[in-house]
Amino acid sequence: MRIPLRRVSSPSARRVSNFAVCASLLLGGAGLLHSAVAAAQSRAAEVVHFAIPAGSLASALDSYARASHVNISYDAALVAHARTGGLNGAYSVASGLARLLAGTGLAADRQPEGGYVLRAAPEGAVTQLSTVTVKASPVVDAVIPYAGGQVNIGAALGLLGGKDIMDSPFNVTSYSSQLITDQQARTVGAVVENDPSIRVSSPPGGMFQDFTVRGFYQDSLAVNGLYGLWFGESIPTAIADRVDVVKGPTALIAGMSPSGAVGGLIDVHTKRATDDPLTRLAVDYTSDRQVGTHVDLGRRFGDEQQFGVRLNGVYRDGDTAIDHNSNRLALGALGLDYRGTRLRASLDVTTQSSAVDGYPRYIGFAGTSVPDAPRNSVNPFAGSAYRSNTTMALGRVEYDVADHWTAYVTGGVSSNRATMAGINAIGGVDPYGNFTATALNGRLSKDGESGEAGLSGSFRTGAVSHKLSLAVDGVRTKIGSNYLNGETMKSNIYDPVDFDFANNLPGEARLTTRTTLRGIALADTLGIMDDRIQLTVGGRRQWVKTENFNAAGARTAEYDDSALTPMVGLVVKPWKSVSLYANYIEGLTPGTTVSDITAANYGSTFAPYKSKQYEAGVKWDLGHVTNTLSVFQIDKPSLIKDPVTTVYSADGKQRNRGVEWNIFGEIRPGLRILGGASYTQAVIRKSAGNTYNGNQAFGVPKWLANAGVEWDLPWMHGMSVNARAIYTGSMEINTANTQNIPSWVRYDAGLRYATHIAGKPVTLRFDVQNLFNKSYWIGETYLSGFVIKSYPRTFLLSASIDF
Repeated sequence: MRIPLRRVSSPSARRVSNFAVCASLLLGGAGLLHSAVAAAQSRAAEVVHFAIPAGSLASALDSYARASHVNISYDAALVAHARTGGLNGAYSVASGLARLLAGTGLAADRQPEGGYVLRAAPEGAVTQLSTVTVKASPVVDAVIPYAGGQVNIGAALGLLGGKDIMDSPFNVTSYSSQLITDQQARTVGAVVENDPSIRVSSPPGGMFQDFTVRGFYQDSLAVNGLYGLWFGESIPTAIADRVDVVKGPTALIAGMSPSGAVGGLIDVHTKRATDDPLTRLAVDYTSDRQVGTHVDLGRRFGDEQQFGVRLNGVYRDGDTAIDHNSNRLALGALGLDYRGTRLRASLDVTTQSSAVDGYPRYIGFAGTSVPDAPRNSVNPFAGSAYRSNTTMALGRVEYDVADHWTAYVTGGVSSNRATMAGINAIGGVDPYGNFTATALNGRLSKDGESGEAGLSGSFRTGAVSHKLSLAVDGVRTKIGSNYLNGETMKSNIYDPVDFDFANNLPGEARLTTRTTLRGIALADTLGIMDDRIQLTVGGRRQWVKTENFNAAGARTAEYDDSALTPMVGLVVKPWKSVSLYANYIEGLTPGTTVSDITAANYGSTFAPYKSKQYEAGVKWDLGHVTNTLSVFQIDKPSLIKDPVTTVYSADGKQRNRGVEWNIFGEIRPGLRILGGASYTQAVIRKSAGNTYNGNQAFGVPKWLANAGVEWDLPWMHGMSVNARAIYTGSMEINTANTQNIPSWVRYDAGLRYATHIAGKPVTLRFDVQNLFNKSYWIGETYLSGFVIKSYPRTFLLSASIDF
């Protein structure tokens, strides 16, 4: 049976077409037909704002035709079961259609008389629309926004490549550039706090950004899949196109983190020039008196737009809502890329200078009582100062050596120099808020080198498909420091005394730790029944060398050994919209260095340790809303501090068992949701002398929940309102479980208005964080017996214009 061609046309497009036919008949056709073609070409270049949810491709094409006023013809059989990730944002007609079709296996041919005809694209071919080129590859597919535009439909899984979330044997979320922009998220921490299994466990307003993921501390972030290039400091989102989160140990797929990432992989992907030219200027204000400017430029060049340039510049300076706390950031980021038919390459260079005055740090208490938190704006760390300069460069080259086979090499270097003067932590606070602390002034140096080379491809053996990946990688980091104790001070957390700590800095930083990591990994994903059943098996042999040095430069400790870390993952899709998954994966982390300055063995490094995860879950994609439900268990060795000798030992084992629920998407057109909940039992299984066996691990609440909603007001075009609630349950804050803090909820709200001024797209954003200015203690997983102070109510206002 012959299936007829279907033509999708908007009402206005049909009227224009009918008028053109009548006029051409009456006037002989030639002159007016030329005008019709010119009009069609003009429409192809016109920028249109689209808001098309993910789901049926046929339905999406109908919406696309109405919004763009173009004709789209296709054989109904081509799109009968096709699905699209949707389209949100401003695009030209050509580039928008290319993005809508990305990953569907379809291409669009522009017709001489205007409009497009869809056809099946050859496997591995490049889909070309005018000057827009979209390569149908897993990496491209991974960054297609899901319905609502806040989350992408897939993520980059390191060794395994880009995967749709439904094909991933892990709990995966990829936060989009749209979410980063609309939430005015200026650091990666502000992005991932949308996840109900992640909390930022470093003081707000400070210089570092640490995380608790599935109940485990980590400060390691990857950049474009590479560890060892960014060291604990906050990563500005000005360089980020998206942030991928893969929960659980990820040694096989991402390699070994220099400082540990047991809870999961947080991978920041840098910006690239888009198919459409971008010239965006944004100005912002943050209470109390912080003003910033952000310039974002993007262009593509060449006959097939194969060369891309993306340039970002940020300058922001001023006081925050915390007393005597100010932040200054100056950042420049350049991204270059080339995308040819078989060769693709990219280069990123970022330089950043930052300064933080009055940086908040950790607060600990004497005895078992925890006094009430002071007012949000009070700053017991006034007078402290931190200065930092970071430079990072990384590149990637990949080449299709044959059909379905790609070889690649990627690498990067980074350098950070910093000075600090102030109090690292306040301990022994009495019930009335009094404390005595000694200033710690220091110079810090951090240098990193990271690289990877690999080969990936696909083939079949009978009815079984294979996706094979092989990689070798290496990371080397050198950490230096030089500390000098400053003056001893007496103060109060409720009524602090101002001090000036910046007068006595030590000499240059000396090398204290050098870590060298080398690994080789192999993985194969086997698929049967049209990949409805996928089994991934793999392993990594990891070599670890850690060296510690004293102030004289002599090596005081060394560890050099290797270990095998396997992984097995299973995905079963009984229905197209349902994916069942399970995994067993191990992680290997360099031995922990004791960072507690009150410990008798402060600075000592322990042997590397293995973590093991068992996980199972179900993902349900309704086309516009996706739910993920996961259960997991992670076992990790841990350090235990003897309360008498103050010596840390590696005698502990922590087991975290939990249940997670994630939800994202668009409940109905214009109504978006992002959030979920998690329940975690984090228990000390082994401890020195069995003293703490059965205790709850410090800094890990049993319950976490997030609920974010955004609504486009139907009666006011361009206006959106949003609200978010972040809940963190009560928790123990020390290993002995003699101190605890109550639960807390933070409420945020905001407005966004998109309009045109003088024909230019303008977006105004206004957000309020901690709407009710609630004061509370926030738990952390870095230091036993310490907490951090909540952030005051903060107003964020920004205006952006695209030229």
